[in-house]
Amino acid sequence: MPICGGGDADRAPLFKHVPVWAFHGTLDTTVFPCGSRDMVTALVQAGARDVHYTEYPEAAHNSWDRAYREPGLFPWLFAQRRP
Repeated sequence: MPICGGGDADRAPLFKHVPVWAFHGTLDTTVFPCGSRDMVTALVQAGARDVHYTEYPEAAHNSWDRAYREPGLFPWLFAQRRP
């Protein structure tokens, strides 16, 4: 559940089996949203099946405020199991 994250898109195949719901604020200038967008795209291209991305157009770096209030987040999170 990365919030305001990103990552090394070249390593996405290593994590394609991990369910991901990523969040980012469009106005974030601390960690630019392209990092999250690129990683989500790389995961999908690597064959990940459970990838969700939510971007908040009016949020900056504190998008965790919105993410933690996201309907369905905690049921989704606690439904995850190791393969």
